[in-house]
Amino acid sequence: MERTKVGQVLALWDGGDPSISELRSALLASGFEMMEAASGDEALATAAAQRPLAVLVDLDERDASSYLLCRLLRERYGELLPIVFLSGDKVEVTDRVVGLLLGADDYVVKPFDSSELVVRIRRLVTRSAIPEVDTSPPDRDERLEHFNLTKREQEIMVLLLQGLTQTEIARELVISSNTVATHIQRSLLKLGVHNRAQAVTKMARAGWLRMDAPTDDPIADALPSRKSSNPLDQTQA
Repeated sequence: MERTKVGQVLALWDGGDPSISELRSALLASGFEMMEAASGDEALATAAAQRPLAVLVDLDERDASSYLLCRLLRERYGELLPIVFLSGDKVEVTDRVVGLLLGADDYVVKPFDSSELVVRIRRLVTRSAIPEVDTSPPDRDERLEHFNLTKREQEIMVLLLQGLTQTEIARELVISSNTVATHIQRSLLKLGVHNRAQAVTKMARAGWLRMDAPTDDPIADALPSRKSSNPLDQTQA
């Protein structure tokens, strides 16, 4: 008896990983078809050719381009495209929180049960079938440069958005951890939020992760410079 086909899942991962091989088999057995990519560029091209039902991204042995891939997929296909991060290296609570705040619908730590993960993917796919109400970008007046953040507050909040801890931000900017905390508290008041998680979410939704900001944009000045025109290329230190 031929198994009913559910749809295509796009996966950016290393097929040699035993847990990934087991998950691939479980997905195929459940009726999903696999579209596998070895790089972010290939994943974007594959998605452009055939919109997937869901996207799986293995973060192990990959750099921050995986997070950028998530953002680009969100921009192109909206909030209802299920995106799941997998990792056996980045397993701390902070890793998972950053992944979810940057756009993933689920963050699964290895080792995982393939059958359970397939069920979770099915649930995400089912919910994504609900019509999307509004995917329009925020109005210019809602962008964060209008919240009167100072240059230093912008620098700190951008680093917070990139997943750095308070201690790491202090080390990066060569200031004390207490000073960082003070700037963050002032920024929360200006942003009209109650905690850092809400601030990061609001920043991401308001466009602080966009790559093509104008050169006179104060937020662009706070972002790290990029030499490559390819959005998935990483500048070498």
